[in-house]
Amino acid sequence: MVELSIEQFVFDAPTSRHVLSSPGALKTVAKRYRSTDARSAKDGTGITLLLVHGTGFHKEQWEPTIQAIFNHYASPGSSQRTKVTEVWSFDWHDHGAAAVINREALKARGDRGGSLRELGDAMAAFVKSEHVKGHTLVSVSHSLGSAATLFSTKLFPVHELPYQTLFFVDPTMCREEFWHQNLHIRKGLFDYGALATGSARRRDRWSSKEEAFSWFSTRFPWKTWDTRAVRSFVDHALERRDEEVRLKCNKLHESEYYSPSENIFDPPHIISKLCHAVPIHIIWGEIPDIMCVDPSFTFTSIRYSHPVTLLQAHDCS
Repeated sequence: MVELSIEQFVFDAPTSRHVLSSPGALKTVAKRYRSTDARSAKDGTGITLLLVHGTGFHKEQWEPTIQAIFNHYASPGSSQRTKVTEVWSFDWHDHGAAAVINREALKARGDRGGSLRELGDAMAAFVKSEHVKGHTLVSVSHSLGSAATLFSTKLFPVHELPYQTLFFVDPTMCREEFWHQNLHIRKGLFDYGALATGSARRRDRWSSKEEAFSWFSTRFPWKTWDTRAVRSFVDHALERRDEEVRLKCNKLHESEYYSPSENIFDPPHIISKLCHAVPIHIIWGEIPDIMCVDPSFTFTSIRYSHPVTLLQAHDCS
């Protein structure tokens, strides 16, 4: 197993263009992953991955995947031409460690959650920074995190995008008119109202992390996860506070993201403008559970001028 160097960074988020009154200045929190032999990352060669999680998750959720990627490139016979030399993983502003750091700032806003457009602005600022200057950037986003990545592209001319390639894993996106015209299909795939209600009402505190681990391990959807992912969720999405273990992300903030909004409706329009300029790959999970939208449902609603690659999870092994 490749030994990784992991360092957390906290950045000032750009002044919000999307919140009319924003008394709380947010911080952007990210972790950088490198192998202990990181010479190629430092000189800008190789590929740098930028990872964005989905609703209710946290940046460390990617760590089993990150470890597997570095292990792959360390194995004999692996291609060095496309070697990943550095990975950055970002928290949403109201998830994971960022939720703790931004707690008072979010309260100053009326205790409302963050904005994926704000996260997009923060990502756009990051890719312009010295941290990844000269790097070949490839973005990988999960679920609704895809919206933040796509929002970040709006701050660049189409012919000057900072990303070499865009990957979206189980993206949640749909044209608004298609959403309303196909209510019967949408209800058969997922029910956002049920997700919002369920997340707002779910249990969010335990006596210990071990109790929390046992609880999550026997309930959907966590019981379907790899054990490493469940453990990571307990370690990084929960905190000890007031003699209890609680979710770092306010469950009401999480619930807000399940409302049909620009986070779902705008991405197809953005993709239709980007797909002729940058390769875009959509990866669907092998198990079509409640969090996965049927590909025909999503992409019937996208009008694009250049093919978008659709992959199932088993195609990516």
